[in-house]
Amino acid sequence: MDEPRDFELVKKILEHCEKLSFRMNDVLQFVRDNGLENYNTNIKRNEGLLKSLKEDLND
Repeated sequence: MDEPRDFELVKKILEHCEKLSFRMNDVLQFVRDNGLENYNTNIKRNEGLLKSLKEDLND
């Protein structure tokens, strides 16, 4: 998890799936039912890596 929003998504899922044993289908159904498919899609991924690669190319 790179961002606080990632943690919040996982927290929502785990709070819903209170039991220790649940299937991936349970998680996917919860995400669909609650409109969470795009919950953290606005986060730019690998920002540090991209910055480092750009700096390496400029050296």
